[in-house]
Amino acid sequence: MTLNVVGVARWSLPGLLFSMSLSACSPVFNWRDVTVAGDLVALLPCKPDRATRTLEIPGVERIAIHMTGCPAGDATFAISHADAESAAQAATWLAAWKASSRAQWPGALLTEAVTAVAGADPASSSRFTIVRTADGAGAKAAAQPDRAEILWFTRVTDAGRVSVYQAMVLGRPSADDAAATFFEGIRLSARRSPA
Repeated sequence: MTLNVVGVARWSLPGLLFSMSLSACSPVFNWRDVTVAGDLVALLPCKPDRATRTLEIPGVERIAIHMTGCPAGDATFAISHADAESAAQAATWLAAWKASSRAQWPGALLTEAVTAVAGADPASSSRFTIVRTADGAGAKAAAQPDRAEILWFTRVTDAGRVSVYQAMVLGRPSADDAAATFFEGIRLSARRSPA
């Protein structure tokens, strides 16, 4: 299966949507808790597919990105994460990933807001809302859905590494509350006290 990581132009969204539609579930939104990483649980509306790819973010480095996601109700719901060795490396990855994501929707209206994710590093959490307008539909933009919501956050792990997360809803879900349910269902486990 091929999954799209927003911000990495090499992966095609049509391929993602096609491959995920093969495993679509019924009813349309069948919410369930899914462990995405050791410390992250998400509420997904369908049985997810998983993939790992080693990718190059231009000008940064090659990183292993782990993805969990699925399509439901005219949208794709997915969470991607990568494990950086330090806070500095995580900040570099996050900035590059965000910049590359912006480039996926040329001419689209993009708003970014500071948000809170319980258990995440407060300074890292932000949310993009991207809406493609009729006059912003270039060749590259037309390959993407006309709307995306993307949540970014990081967390220092017990081993001193930093996990970088991207949660996204691509498209316009057929249920008005689906995106809110997805984002509100993202939970990081409580930090353990040192022994």
